[in-house]
Amino acid sequence: MYDFDKLDAQKCGVTPREVQRILKKHGEDISLDESKKVLDLMCFFAKLAVNQIVVENESS
Repeated sequence: MYDFDKLDAQKCGVTPREVQRILKKHGEDISLDESKKVLDLMCFFAKLAVNQIVVENESS
């Protein structure tokens, strides 16, 4: 099972500035601090989804 304590948004491949730019394209203007929080959440959900798939495949 994935150790979520080791979660590091820096290793997710997207920077906070990119999050800001993408959201701005869609009409959302957020601060750099907010974009870091969004990135942390995105990274968490991505790793959670992968972890669930791995666990399901191990039990098959």
